[in-house]
Amino acid sequence: MDNLTKIQRIRFDSKTVDKLNLLPRFGINKSKFIRKAVEEKLRAELQKLYAEENQLKNLQYCPF
Repeated sequence: MDNLTKIQRIRFDSKTVDKLNLLPRFGINKSKFIRKAVEEKLRAELQKLYAEENQLKNLQYCPF
């Protein structure tokens, strides 16, 4: 997170925004919290997606 140069806009529903607005009360930075959550989710899900992609690539093509 040293080089934060890209901007990505994400929309949340009002319930999620209300929950995120509670974080500073506990001393948690909203931006860092969201970045860390996305990073953890990508780390977990990308491994599964790469495995599925490799599995599809390894299937033998049969036109019939």
